[in-house]
Amino acid sequence: MKQITLDGGIKVGVFRKTPADFDPFTASPAEVRAYGLPALPDHTRHRERYRRLVTRMLRRSNFVEPQFRIHPGLPTVPAGGVVLAGPPTWASPNTSGAFITAPAGSSFRWMESDWVVPSVSLPAGRSESFFATWIGIGGGDSALQAGFHASVSSGQTQLYAFWEWLSPQTGHILDVTNLTVRPGDFLSVILCTSQGAGSTDATIYFMNWTNSSHTAVAVQGPVLLATTAQWGAGFPFLWGGNAGLLADYGQVFFSECEAVTTAPELLNLGSADLVNLTSDGSANGAVVSESRVISDTVLQCLYLG
Repeated sequence: MKQITLDGGIKVGVFRKTPADFDPFTASPAEVRAYGLPALPDHTRHRERYRRLVTRMLRRSNFVEPQFRIHPGLPTVPAGGVVLAGPPTWASPNTSGAFITAPAGSSFRWMESDWVVPSVSLPAGRSESFFATWIGIGGGDSALQAGFHASVSSGQTQLYAFWEWLSPQTGHILDVTNLTVRPGDFLSVILCTSQGAGSTDATIYFMNWTNSSHTAVAVQGPVLLATTAQWGAGFPFLWGGNAGLLADYGQVFFSECEAVTTAPELLNLGSADLVNLTSDGSANGAVVSESRVISDTVLQCLYLG
């Protein structure tokens, strides 16, 4: 693995291209790690999904050695949400989606999701807007999140894969500038922390099945509690949480919404709390982006404007 130091001393690791005949099921854990592949899961269901995903990635997808930029936006950790009436649903000034909480004494080590990149457009009366979809492992004031974000201005849309690892004291947002992503592309993102709670390093996997490309990045950041796993749409710790800046994204469906604890135990949306993005972040604000659980592994986020 090649280590790269970016501006501000941010360190990332870039993996080698995997040989076409590489078999992660017979290779040693060190070899699997050297080529930037996720460790073999212990859970039977996840092992079968791993087999399908990794086999497809190695046979039908081209590895992209990632290039980076530090995002020019200023990251801030937002205040916590407030509970809406009814089922366990929260209001937030910057996030819609769902999160699950690890059982006491456990934490999240691994999570994933698939989704199709939606087309985004400017809401009426706006000259610029923003939107992101992501998955994340966090808890308390720290979070590791990765996905794709879009900015729309003057009829132009920029779309990047990104990750961020933030706490109130430190953090950064980094874009992968050479992994091509377009509206309509079918994507997978996987987060693997080193140990769940207490992790300061992790690996992120981005796969674009539509254009047959993938990349992996080894990242570092502040200590994670890793007590929650989240699937989100909105503003992930960026752009100040102004709901009026949210781009019209129509709707997005997250599938394969599952996370594995250190137990190990496989959890999904069956135990999720929902989050709606409201106009002022309060329970009384108008819902701008609404979340719905379609099944135990499928989440819908819907733009209401």
